[in-house]
Amino acid sequence: RDDICIEPTTPNLIIKFLDATDSINSKAVNKLKIEIDSLGTYIPFKNIVTTDSIKIPLRIDQNLTKYKFTKNAEEDIAITDSFTITYQQDIKFVSRSCGYKIIFLNTQIQNNSTNWIQELEVNTQTIENEKNKHITIYH
Repeated sequence: RDDICIEPTTPNLIIKFLDATDSINSKAVNKLKIEIDSLGTYIPFKNIVTTDSIKIPLRIDQNLTKYKFTKNAEEDIAITDSFTITYQQDIKFVSRSCGYKIIFLNTQIQNNSTNWIQELEVNTQTIENEKNKHITIYH
């Protein structure tokens, strides 16, 4: 019997970028490069993109994920900021075809540098789906 998984599984982190001087309006980040720490080495995630929101994974092998976000990547004016997201994990059975998914609880954020990111805000401490933003970055 073939089972097809149509249920949502482990959610990505949704980040929305807003203007620090006018927090109602979205503000795209020019040539954003994202790197995720993997055992002490930062590895690139996706291609460089200009965007006002993004979905990125959280690590499931530990209870924190370290990121480096570079604005104006591959230009002379490139600026990098780093931050760490900590959380607890709750494993839930979805179905036989989908298996398990992880829900992230008690999400906290620590800004490790402030070169272009002025403020980081956790919008929801429980990340269980991809329907709404989880974190806001003001720049």
